Amino acid sequence: MYRKAMILMAMLLFSFHTLAQPGRVIRTFPSPTPHLADLTWDGTYLYLLGLTDHIIYKLDPNNGNVLGTISTGITGALGLTYRNGHFWVSVVSDNTLRELDANGQVIRTVSIPSQQAIGIEWDGQTFRVADSGAPDEEILQVDTLGNLLSSFLFPGDSPFGLTWDGNTIWCADNNLGGVATVYQFDPVTGNIITSFPCPNGGGAVNGLAWDGQYLWVADQSNDLIYQVEGNPLPQFGVIAGYIRDGDTGAGIGAVRVLGALTNSSGYFVADSLPPGFYSLSIVVAGFEELIIDSLEVIAGDTTLLDTALTPVGEPFEFLLRESDGDEWHLRTYRDSTWRFYEVPLQRFRGTGSGFLDSPLVEFVLHPIGGGISPTTEIADWLDALVLADSLIDDFEDGNLNGWTLDIALNGSYLDTLLDAFTPDSSDWCLYLKHGNPLGQGFFGLMIRSFSPAFSISPEDSLRFWLRGTPEYEVTGISPHPGGSLPQKLSLKQNYPNPFNPATVIEFTVPAFTGKIPRVTLAVYDLLGRKITTLINKSLTPGYYQLRWNGTDARGKKVGSGVYLYELKVEQQRLVKKMVLLR
Repeated sequence: MYRKAMILMAMLLFSFHTLAQPGRVIRTFPSPTPHLADLTWDGTYLYLLGLTDHIIYKLDPNNGNVLGTISTGITGALGLTYRNGHFWVSVVSDNTLRELDANGQVIRTVSIPSQQAIGIEWDGQTFRVADSGAPDEEILQVDTLGNLLSSFLFPGDSPFGLTWDGNTIWCADNNLGGVATVYQFDPVTGNIITSFPCPNGGGAVNGLAWDGQYLWVADQSNDLIYQVEGNPLPQFGVIAGYIRDGDTGAGIGAVRVLGALTNSSGYFVADSLPPGFYSLSIVVAGFEELIIDSLEVIAGDTTLLDTALTPVGEPFEFLLRESDGDEWHLRTYRDSTWRFYEVPLQRFRGTGSGFLDSPLVEFVLHPIGGGISPTTEIADWLDALVLADSLIDDFEDGNLNGWTLDIALNGSYLDTLLDAFTPDSSDWCLYLKHGNPLGQGFFGLMIRSFSPAFSISPEDSLRFWLRGTPEYEVTGISPHPGGSLPQKLSLKQNYPNPFNPATVIEFTVPAFTGKIPRVTLAVYDLLGRKITTLINKSLTPGYYQLRWNGTDARGKKVGSGVYLYELKVEQQRLVKKMVLLR
């Protein structure tokens, strides 16, 4: 069923690749301003940048009616594009790209290596820029930092307007004494694929945009905007696939694959791909990076891809509650080291009627784990929670005011406190320890309520720091042997050894002048790969022991073999071997 669905989708994609008539006018409407600059498309609406009034006009693509305006006040802005919910303009006076907020205010400026930055377009991964600086007019490709990645020479003297149709570049060559020409280019070689004259003999095409099926042309000479036929190319192939959580099997949304994004169910279609072999790198917060080599794309065909991503460790969930009662969940994963996460909100899943169509009333932390056995505990550390542009909590005020706990009555417990072990050497982060001594499933929530409720966009993201590790209970040995504190660091041989299923490790921590040292005890295999961290906390001087149950950082049993256990305190390091026999 899955394969049939993907093939049908690919057939639909290729169904419009018939005999194209590039430049054939489909509809025409007048410009709302007599001075036109560039055009762009946000997936639903057409936008026009005014050349002299510096206003962005939101246009109904069916009739050209103005639906809204944004004043930028940026003199010299000629190019316009749309990227991740924000407009960007190219400014010819200082050769910069500027990102704008919803009110037209500049929130970021990127300098680019151009002479006259005229047109601009986001191709899904990089910026394309029409550089009209003589004598070498060029089409540039730059990254988000403004670094030049590639370029090719433009065949005319006056490149204006620039757009990307998914696999090729369109740019116009203005001719104020004649008729402007619109070119379609191969983005790698710069070769001309096709061209057509501006409708109505216009000599100045100042703007171009692609709406997914047709090309839009801004004719400055006649103050008109045209929707025209482009040039779909049938020699390309398609990769259609499914990206899923290897732990739960659920699809993962908002994952970028070759310029395409997976939908909320984890499916994607990357079309208009030149034939050949592709290497993919799929990077998703909370999962191991996946690299796929030699994935073949065949012209006119669909390559199917079903991919499971491996979690980096134990799960953790976030929950968003709207004022209409809808709930949206995000399941991610953490290991024993601090990781920074930036997760698109489209990755949240739920059963509500409309995603984020109502104001947000609660932000919920939902630790997962504990209760597998009466001694099992799980620990999580969180820091710097930012939702959209709103700081939920960075815990730097030294308290947990504003948070409430909701604990199930089945024996679950959730201990919360502020810990000084932070990813960026700031003062505090949130430490959560949870479990269920009755051996039942753990359930507990930590809730932040908002009054008044506030609205966020599905285009926003959730950013945070997260780490965790299986929490092994370390106990002091009492009374102290000899009745005194240890004078040096020591690590004893584990017992029993060999062992199955668990073993005890004893060690001593001496006094350190002026500080309570952080103690780390970890298990490695003979190749030096870390299996798990048994302890990573500050300990006062004394004699200690803990019990390792032969599991890795995800709580899974490891196989028989020889393992190393390493004790590190300050600059001192002690290592011994132990043998597990299943």
